[in-house]
Parts: sequence; structure tokens; C-alpha cells
Amino acid sequence: VSSPFFADFDNDGKGDLVAVGSVPPSGFARTLIFMKGKNSGPTTVSYNESLTPGGYRLSQNYPNPFNPSTTIKFQIPNSGFVTLKVFDILGKELQTLVNGNLQPGNYERTFDAAGLASGIYIYRLQAGAFAQTKKLILLR
Repeated sequence: VSSPFFADFDNDGKGDLVAVGSVPPSGFARTLIFMKGKNSGPTTVSYNESLTPGGYRLSQNYPNPFNPSTTIKFQIPNSGFVTLKVFDILGKELQTLVNGNLQPGNYERTFDAAGLASGIYIYRLQAGAFAQTKKLILLR
């Protein structure tokens, strides 16, 4: 179920730019309809995935397999301390990609595996009580 919203933007000081849309349970705005004036028709429709996420998510790295670097994307819905670390298959920590406080949002980090051997590696996102682990493959 989507929850509708209505926002009145006053970008030009006249208060006549209006946005109407809905936010589904995922927390992302799928459709925004901008109107010039509260009683006029739509002038622009846009797709926006940059609003605050509705939940935690750790995406599969891309590309995978990779050589020599790959991108890891994640999202967090609340402010807090976040770590994103890469480990070898035996659990030895190799690199810390994130280690600090982050605001809610969508993030991406690049893991550069220069100097590492081909193989399977693990990356882990920890944010508050949320923790998720995925594997990535370095193929030389």
C-alpha cells in the first residue's frame, strides 16, 4: 500500500510549485508529479530513487567475478555507526571500506583487490543490529 503525499515547494517565493506523489512500503518515491500552481495540470513527471531507504540492504557487488576492482552498494534507513569490511575466506580482515557514522541513504564503495590472489572473498555490512555478509570472486 502506498501512502500519498503532497508537498508545496516555494522555490520562487510565490509558493506555486507543487509536488504530488506516493511512497510505497519500500520507502522510495516512485512517482512525483510536479504542477505549476495548485489547480493546474502536471508539467513534469520524474522517477526518484534517492529518498531515504525503507530498510537495510547490502547488494551483490558488481561486477562479480571482478578484476581488479568491484563496486559494493548498500543502503541504510537510520543514522548510525556503520562498518563495511572485506575478509578472506578464512575470516582474516583485509580491508575496511566504511568505519564511521553515516546518515540514512544509498551508498557505494569500491573494493580494489590489487595484490590479492584469485579466489573467493567475503564482505560484511554491520549497521546497528543489522548485519549481512556476501561473497565476491576475484578472477585474475
